[in-house]
Amino acid sequence: MSQEQHLKVRSNQIIEMLCDCMSVSAAEAERPNIIKLINQGKTDQEIYQAIAWD
Repeated sequence: MSQEQHLKVRSNQIIEMLCDCMSVSAAEAERPNIIKLINQGKTDQEIYQAIAWD
């Protein structure tokens, strides 16, 4: 799997997690932030907490 595909799959998984606590459109709007945090080496749980609890 390419790096681009991996980012897409992982960001989609995190967005699905975020839909439990926010709207789909709000979660989708966080995609650039999610990708930035992935690139910083954050875990899915750290990303979820950073966005959901912000």
